[in-house]
Amino acid sequence: MKDRPIDLIRDSAKSMKIGDVDIDGCITDFISTSDKMYCIKERGIYAVQLADNIDPERNNPEISDTQQKIFSVGSESPLVAKTILTAYKLFRKTYLGSNFDDNSAIFFAIKLLEDIIALDEIKTRTVNAINEALHNCIEQNNEAGIVVLPSTNYLKHSFDSFAQKAGHFINVLENIARLFYKTELSKKWITSLKNMVVKKEGAGSPFAVFMQEAGRFLLLTNDIRNMVEHPKTNKRIDLNDFRLLPTGLIDPPTMTIVRPNEEDVKASVEWWMGRVVGDLSDISELLMAHLCRINMHCLSNIPTIVTKLPQEQRRNKNVCFSYAVVIGDNVVPFD
Repeated sequence: MKDRPIDLIRDSAKSMKIGDVDIDGCITDFISTSDKMYCIKERGIYAVQLADNIDPERNNPEISDTQQKIFSVGSESPLVAKTILTAYKLFRKTYLGSNFDDNSAIFFAIKLLEDIIALDEIKTRTVNAINEALHNCIEQNNEAGIVVLPSTNYLKHSFDSFAQKAGHFINVLENIARLFYKTELSKKWITSLKNMVVKKEGAGSPFAVFMQEAGRFLLLTNDIRNMVEHPKTNKRIDLNDFRLLPTGLIDPPTMTIVRPNEEDVKASVEWWMGRVVGDLSDISELLMAHLCRINMHCLSNIPTIVTKLPQEQRRNKNVCFSYAVVIGDNVVPFD
């Protein structure tokens, strides 16, 4: 059958300039899924769709290929490296078997990146608001005998949004874990995964030790989200803006975790937000590496491992983990 005009258009060779090299830097990675291609640049990420993805039946010759900037950070960012780039490096059928759902894995990794960027943005806005309030306060405190306390706008709204987004990030981690263990994990997946690893590899194994430490943090972060959404008189988060202490010092915005039969835990809001962003990005990276290592299929008789590469062997300094082959005393990454 003779090709239709639309077929000639769609099947012809094409090129596309993606973004602005002066703003986004150079292209470092392409990640393909069933319906999109993600172009990772140094300081930006673009979603590219071909006309056939939009109009697969080829009914409308006016449909064009599209590109859309979805993130203003790229491969230079550790947050990008520890989520989507680590996922792209490790979530491969070649090493995890033909039944592994790599398309869903990349989809969830994109969701992780969306959440961690949102968390980092909330943290940055909150820190800027705290610093601006302090600066304004210094300028206002000129009258003797009266202290004008700084105040941040929307502290509760920012904190609540942050806690909920952190909880969503953990939900996505659960989705990734269930790609490996579809039926084995219980509803309490963090404890269930920890117990499974201890049974399989022993309590002293690196994965079990990681799950013990990371699990405590994930459960606490989830608990804070629950206390924000469903506060009780004896289980809640108390938020305080700047306060004048009996010592005469001004206390910055703080959060206090109140739980029954436990001592109250107080921390600065700025510190807690920074801790959550850092720890969640680290946990996502390490969880992906451990899950892939423990579920890796052997490649014939080649001694393949998942390993943390030294700086000099990394293509991107922030992407630490890779599959590698052991040759004698040498570790050679597959990349």
